[in-house]
Amino acid sequence: MGRAVYQFAISEVPRSINRALTQAAVAVDDVDWYLLHQANARIVQSVTKKLKADPAKFPINIDEHGNTSAASVPILLAQLAEDGRLQRGQRLVLSGFGGGLSVGSLIVTY
Repeated sequence: MGRAVYQFAISEVPRSINRALTQAAVAVDDVDWYLLHQANARIVQSVTKKLKADPAKFPINIDEHGNTSAASVPILLAQLAEDGRLQRGQRLVLSGFGGGLSVGSLIVTY
């Protein structure tokens, strides 16, 4: 199952993000932060490459917290806010995937 989830994530997460960006008329480079579910660092890195986006915009905290399931994106958001990297007015993409091979992405302005 692990390989299937990996293949699903590296295929469907970029597709979901691109769909959200297109619907919002936002370019990949106009996003300040991409906060992805922290299942593993390889998935985040693969999504970054597929989007052709700046890797510095994809924080990874799985080494600190592990895979915290549905809490991974909110934890990452809180971490960026607490350490001062997240600023009002910044544009964020939040993207998660998981159970039942589902995926969802949204764009918000902080």
